[in-house]
Amino acid sequence: MYKLNPMWDYPVQGRVNSLKALNGTLLIGDEDGLYSLDYSRMPRWLHRTGGRVTSIHAGDSVLVASSDGCLSKLDMNGGVMWDREIPGYVGYDSAVDADENVILCGSMDGFVYMFDRQGVFMWKRLIGSYVTNVRILSDRVVAVSDRQVYTLDLNGTVRRNLNISGYIRSSAITDGLIVAGMDDGVVYAYGTGGDLMWNYNVGSQIGAIAADGNVTVGSKNRQLIHLSMDGEVMFVRNLSDSVVSLDAAEGKILAGTLDNRVHLYNQRGVLRWYYETDGRPIVLSIKDLNILSGTTTGRVYYSKLPRRDVTVSFMLSAAILILVGAAIIVVSKSWR
Repeated sequence: MYKLNPMWDYPVQGRVNSLKALNGTLLIGDEDGLYSLDYSRMPRWLHRTGGRVTSIHAGDSVLVASSDGCLSKLDMNGGVMWDREIPGYVGYDSAVDADENVILCGSMDGFVYMFDRQGVFMWKRLIGSYVTNVRILSDRVVAVSDRQVYTLDLNGTVRRNLNISGYIRSSAITDGLIVAGMDDGVVYAYGTGGDLMWNYNVGSQIGAIAADGNVTVGSKNRQLIHLSMDGEVMFVRNLSDSVVSLDAAEGKILAGTLDNRVHLYNQRGVLRWYYETDGRPIVLSIKDLNILSGTTTGRVYYSKLPRRDVTVSFMLSAAILILVGAAIIVVSKSWR
């Protein structure tokens, strides 16, 4: 096991609730504002909010939601373009999504709200309880609450209610799958039309789910379970403690555990490195080779992914050396 020291860490004011990296900019949401840093830890700007930052979505502009019920659109220099009130407030980092035309957000009052990019209200739809995850797909939207999963058309009309029974502990939405992890430890995977594709029992309470082509599940009994899109188990790894956070992107899996550690695995289940944090690493992000983790004590840690997997590089180098050695032997024999 290879222990790594992050390139740097940075303190903010209280618990880190959301992290994003985009085009040389790091965005950090804490208990009272949104921080912008460059990749060398230099502060750029600070946007104060009336409550804790609960969600950040970044593209050509920045959407930031806070617990005072405000959804704000900022330019990349931190200037406010508009503010909108969300009754009940956005409570989860994954409950805001946007594309080039619309903005979707899910609220703690059980409604899904859609705005255009200028902040003009378009529609809202009640899906029940509090909304934890939303995603805009090409011809529909998916909304997950703590007890239900809905697919809607782009006008807000319900296409399907998946009629899930039980409490949804964690969820993930991709272009091809809707994944819901239940309180009884069963993971259900649906197509985006709502048909059940497969299910898998992890045998423990689910801590977090991430999906990036494949599906990764972190459990309370310290296991990291990696499944294919078809539900086939690709590997299971035992971690140092219960999994509290996950992210998966760019062929890597990032797992945060209850004992204040962040672990990086590749898609073959090989542990690349881990590091220790001050506080539980409850927010993780992999984006454009940048690795971020944010903790309950207000620390942000930054690392950079190598452009080539060290294991792969070693295997290639070893293969080249073997081939070169074999060629030398053949040539030397031919000269005798």
